[in-house]
Amino acid sequence: MSEKQVYTNNTTNIENHEVDSHANQNPKRYNKNGDEILWESKKKYHPVGAFQYMLYFIVGAFFMWFSWILVFNISLWWLIFAISYNAFMLWQMYNAINFKSIHLTQKGLVLATRFCGDICYLYGDFVIRFDIAIGIRFYEDITITNTKQQNRTFLFPCGYDSFGSFENNQGFKEICTIKTQQTLESMDIDKKAYLYKIYALNIDIIFNEKRNSNVFIIDFLPYKQEIEHYLKDKNE
Repeated sequence: MSEKQVYTNNTTNIENHEVDSHANQNPKRYNKNGDEILWESKKKYHPVGAFQYMLYFIVGAFFMWFSWILVFNISLWWLIFAISYNAFMLWQMYNAINFKSIHLTQKGLVLATRFCGDICYLYGDFVIRFDIAIGIRFYEDITITNTKQQNRTFLFPCGYDSFGSFENNQGFKEICTIKTQQTLESMDIDKKAYLYKIYALNIDIIFNEKRNSNVFIIDFLPYKQEIEHYLKDKNE
C-alpha cells in the first residue's frame, strides 16, 4: 500500500471517528409519539428572579390568610375582597404549578402540563407573548395563543431572554421563527390572516414607541398586502 493511500485511509478513519463522537455526544431524541425532539426546555434560575418569585407567593399566601382575619374579626364587608383576592392568588398559583416542560419537534410545539396533559401546537398556529410584572419584577407571564384565540398562561421566575427560566431560549426562538416562516409559504390566506391578527395583538404602542412582546419573530412583510386586502374584504 502506498504512503498516499495510508494517509488517505487514516484521514478518513479520523473524520469518521469525529462524526461518530459528535453523534454520541448529541444523540437524536424522540418523544413518546416518535417525533424527533429539536429543542427541549432546560431550567436555569436567576437567583434574584427566583427569590422575588418565591417572595411574591409567600406574601400572597400571607395576605390570603390575613384577608379572612379581616372578615371574621373586623367586618363581613371584607368578604368580597377576601373572596376576590383568594380567587386571584389561587389562579396565579395554578398558572405557576401547571407547567411541566416544553419541547419542539419538526411538526410544532408540545406543551406538557400537570393538570391538562400534553397540548400540541402546529407551526403557523400559535404565537407566544411575554409580560414582566410592572414595578418589582416578581414574575414573568408567558401566554401561548393559537389561531382559535385559546390562551394558556404560565408564571415563571424572571429569567433570561424574555422567555421563562430556561437556559437555551435563543435556540427555541430561532427554531420557531424558521419553522413558522416555512409554514407560512403554504398556508391559506385565511390562516395567514388569523396568525397575523394574534401576532399583532402582542405589539403595543407605549409613549409612541412600538414594543413587540412576541417571544419569537414572524416576518409577515412578503404577505402583508395580501393579508390586508383579505381583512379589508372581511371588514376586519
